[in-house]
Amino acid sequence: MAENYNNSKKELVTAKKQVEELQVFLSNVTSEKEKLSKEVERLQEKNRVLIELNTALDDKINMLNTEIGNANILFERLNTGSKTLDDILSIQRPTSGIRARKSWVRVAGASS
Repeated sequence: MAENYNNSKKELVTAKKQVEELQVFLSNVTSEKEKLSKEVERLQEKNRVLIELNTALDDKINMLNTEIGNANILFERLNTGSKTLDDILSIQRPTSGIRARKSWVRVAGASS
């Protein structure tokens, strides 16, 4: 009977040690869980900020694409107007060239 009592006492001491080890382990796991939860919250906040920045950048890109499109339309209009002006000037150049030479001859003759 004393032997059974000693065995039971040893088992009880062993069980208490295991309980203490498990309590330490549980405490460590709980502490790690809290750290990870805080890290998850930090990353979620960072993700929210990045999503807002991405949305703002998308809006800016769309605005710039619209400006580029408007600038291209304006450029095409100016280019078309320039070609039309070049056509008009090319038609008028022979007569204006003759007038310019006659004026130059008069100016040159007046100075002598």
